[in-house]
Amino acid sequence: MMWSSSHGETRHRTSAHQAVRALFHPKLAQVYRAKVEDLLAVYTNEASRVQAQDLIRGLIERIVLTPVDGVL
Repeated sequence: MMWSSSHGETRHRTSAHQAVRALFHPKLAQVYRAKVEDLLAVYTNEASRVQAQDLIRGLIERIVLTPVDGVL
């Protein structure tokens, strides 16, 4: 894709911007919401709570604590 700058130069738009937009499926938010709702239903059931906790832990890659003015 090409575009013109204010100085009349013609440049090619990088495909990186277009690639970022294509990384997410259009219905990703709906799928994620349904999975979280299912997980909540499993978590509220006492018999399957441990399984739900393991699934939640699998969703978390890391937790970062950043001190503000030396205080956490």
